[in-house]
Amino acid sequence: MYCLLKDEMLKRDKKSNFMTVPKAMKELEKIEMVRLSDGVYRLDHAVTATQKAILAAFGMDEDDIAKAAGEISALLQNGGDLLDASSEVKGDDYVEDEDDFLC
Repeated sequence: MYCLLKDEMLKRDKKSNFMTVPKAMKELEKIEMVRLSDGVYRLDHAVTATQKAILAAFGMDEDDIAKAAGEISALLQNGGDLLDASSEVKGDDYVEDEDDFLC
């Protein structure tokens, strides 16, 4: 995370104090979903410019967030379990490469 945020900050013209790992995590934690009266889960607020800048460091944008929110909503409406769904993301054959930790 550090390397991607650092690279994105270097691409930007101005220094961004939110491009540190702790501040970026705190900012991204503000992206929330709420269940409305119709039982559908939706994003509580629009993605902010700060959040968009952080997401850009990871090759993501607000459309990716909207898509993920839709998938989570569909899973919850169908009685799915988020923990079971997240175990499919990495899989059992996932191996971390130590080069992933170098900038």
